[in-house]
Amino acid sequence: MAKITGVTNDRVFSLQKWMGLNEHPDGDTRLKLGEASKMVNWRVTRDGNLKLRPGQEFVLGLGPEYELEIGHELREVGVYQATDILFISEEVSTTARPGALTMTGGDIGTIDSGRIVQPNAIVENGRYVPAGNSWSVVDGVLVTTSSAGQAVTPDVLAQRLAALGDGEYIYYQVSGATYALPNNGIELRDDGYHLYGLLATAEAVGDPKPISALWSGKMGGKDVLLAACDGAIYSLYNADEDVLEATKIGEAATDKGVHFFQFDGIVYLLNGYEYYKYDGVNFATVHGYRPLVALSIGPQGTGDAGELTSEYVNRLNAERRVWISPDGSNNPTFQLPEKNIASIDRVINLSTNNVVDATTGYTADLVAGTITFNGTMPTAVNSYEIQYSAQSDYRSQVTSMLFSEFYSGTTDTRIFLYGDGSNKTIYSGMDYDGVPRADYFPDQYEVAIGDANEPITSMIRHGGALIAYKPRECWSLQHGVVELATGDLTPSIYTTPVNRERGNEAIGQVRLVDNSPITVSGTELYRWGSVSRYSSAIGRDERNAQRISDRIQTSIKELNFKTVRMWDDNDHQEFYLCGDDMALVWNYSRDCWYRYENFDATAICSFHGDLYIGSHDGKIRRMSDYVVGDDGIEIVADWESGAIDFGAAYSRKYSAALWIGMKPIEGTSVNVTVETDRKNTFHEKVVASTKAKVLGQPFMARSKIKAKKFVFYRLILRVNKRMLPTTITNVEIRVRMTSDAK
Repeated sequence: MAKITGVTNDRVFSLQKWMGLNEHPDGDTRLKLGEASKMVNWRVTRDGNLKLRPGQEFVLGLGPEYELEIGHELREVGVYQATDILFISEEVSTTARPGALTMTGGDIGTIDSGRIVQPNAIVENGRYVPAGNSWSVVDGVLVTTSSAGQAVTPDVLAQRLAALGDGEYIYYQVSGATYALPNNGIELRDDGYHLYGLLATAEAVGDPKPISALWSGKMGGKDVLLAACDGAIYSLYNADEDVLEATKIGEAATDKGVHFFQFDGIVYLLNGYEYYKYDGVNFATVHGYRPLVALSIGPQGTGDAGELTSEYVNRLNAERRVWISPDGSNNPTFQLPEKNIASIDRVINLSTNNVVDATTGYTADLVAGTITFNGTMPTAVNSYEIQYSAQSDYRSQVTSMLFSEFYSGTTDTRIFLYGDGSNKTIYSGMDYDGVPRADYFPDQYEVAIGDANEPITSMIRHGGALIAYKPRECWSLQHGVVELATGDLTPSIYTTPVNRERGNEAIGQVRLVDNSPITVSGTELYRWGSVSRYSSAIGRDERNAQRISDRIQTSIKELNFKTVRMWDDNDHQEFYLCGDDMALVWNYSRDCWYRYENFDATAICSFHGDLYIGSHDGKIRRMSDYVVGDDGIEIVADWESGAIDFGAAYSRKYSAALWIGMKPIEGTSVNVTVETDRKNTFHEKVVASTKAKVLGQPFMARSKIKAKKFVFYRLILRVNKRMLPTTITNVEIRVRMTSDAK
């Protein structure tokens, strides 16, 4: 008996690796399988999977005052069964944790300085365990637990809501979000009680101030997290209790921006107005080192005017010191290096370390710049130190700077300051004992880079050179020494041009990413490196600036390069270019891009393996894969492929199904649909983690989406629910070639 079999030309196209965003300027028909023409709030993992971006949870609010704001869009909060217990409150506080909403109903204890406290509270393994267990430390953040509030069942809540009048609410918190439940905000259906509410948030009052800077590091062996906001400097981490809490440590203007850097165990701060330091306890202005400007000065008439040292005057103050060498004469007079001085501050006998009495030991002529000692002084070389002050200083040349970079040949012990709007950088020096200092900026230690009409915008150490950027130029600074007329050697900096076409426009934002400086210039992003196979140094060659923004051509033009913020998250090997409530992220381990929206970042830093993000409204949030949504609100994510022709643009095609591979994280799902050149109204199919047969094992789920007579096919993946990050491993698309396209 004959058997007749049908022959088909079905093929399965596999999307195994996701390659990020590619906003191709000539259209998206040239994109590879796995590239996205649109990729919002998705990221690519190190293994090449597609994953919903991490969520952000509120940590601390540094604004002066916050108030309750209730939204207008009614949202479904959740579905509950009759036996479920919900904890509700009739009141919420915006002061218990400034910037967040805290339910004040139920037994949550008392509020003291923004912290919820109860008698006899103890700490066990970094977790607070008070009586009743009503609050705790979760991931290092002091929070109330879900047990706060009044316990009710859904039917009781329905009765409570029915009794509410206009403008009255009952508050309910879930997954980090707070909802104001209005009158009749609950509905009983066959599958349970559907709860509806208006999103409630704590918003800054008046004109909110942004987080100007975040910094993390170690001081005295302890982790430190600092922030600047609205004219104040805060410590955000209590290392002894392992808890995040805002403690004001000082006041400093923040309207021009703030820059932190650490030197010799002390954190220094620049803000364009003043120069501060923080030693872990005290926050104060930097007074400045008193330099030794001359030594071996003999009495007048001996012909020995002494010799100058290599210590130039300090820009930070008008203070100087000299060493004198008495010759045994009676009432000797010594001429100081300067005349018309402001004061004699102190005279010290270096052999005894005693201070000479100012009324009986000597007299001074400030105009002539002389000091006469009473009586006979024993013959000795450099036996007395005279400390005096000049009439004026150059402190503003330091305090007007906004940014710093370290460089000094191989040791990186000199601090280069820039950012005052000029083409000059000034750098620090060493004291007479050869110790590098952050409070000593000699008046001769400066470099003018290029023409004066363009300022220095960024400096960064690379290899054996210090690279300096201007808006349309790049220069290389190298360390050397110059011999003075006295025969002394003094440090010197040599500058050579690197590129006369490309530079950096974002002041203070150049980042060293995977050992390559990244800059923004014109309307593009550039990675700088050597074109020589023999050296990694950035030399004079126009090819050293390589454009890396071709795949984000549309998105990058939305940014204002003068206000963007950059950050290298080296832990996850992701570079962030932030501005205008979005971030363009370059995963340099896989060389792919993606776009984050609703991403307000004025400052970023890494702390304990997570990103901490400061926003325009004075709030700080922690970004983590273990956080649900943004402050509990769903993250809306879209991924769209290019127009795929499956290697046959001449042919019509038919597809009846596709398979989605997912990592089975409980509660996650993705909406799947397609568009073709013939139809764009296909229904969305939901692929949920509940389809996993074995807990914890990857799974494939089929979606029956029939597309007919198409030439180009577009895959669309969406997430618009509040949940942990969905991870998609692969997609398989079955396609049959039919007739030729007409």
